[in-house]
Amino acid sequence: MWFAALDPEGGGPWLAGLVRGLLEGRPAVLSLLGANPFPDGAPRYVRLAYYRYRFTTRAERSRTGAWWSRELTGYLTRPVSLADLSRHQR
Repeated sequence: MWFAALDPEGGGPWLAGLVRGLLEGRPAVLSLLGANPFPDGAPRYVRLAYYRYRFTTRAERSRTGAWWSRELTGYLTRPVSLADLSRHQR
């Protein structure tokens, strides 16, 4: 989903479809994520965030085992529910 950050409109209609699929708990959409982050059921809200990623230094990699470090830089959306999407699509 990194390419959504390149779109000044925020990802276009496919991103709304992705959010709807997550909120509905659709298996086909959840399978895009590798591991289901919502094993107990579909989330009530989804919020999309922007992060800045960088490779870790050797010291960080040795200490944490992580290849990447990330920093929250902002939000693309406020928390969104299925009801919000339905109102928006009218």
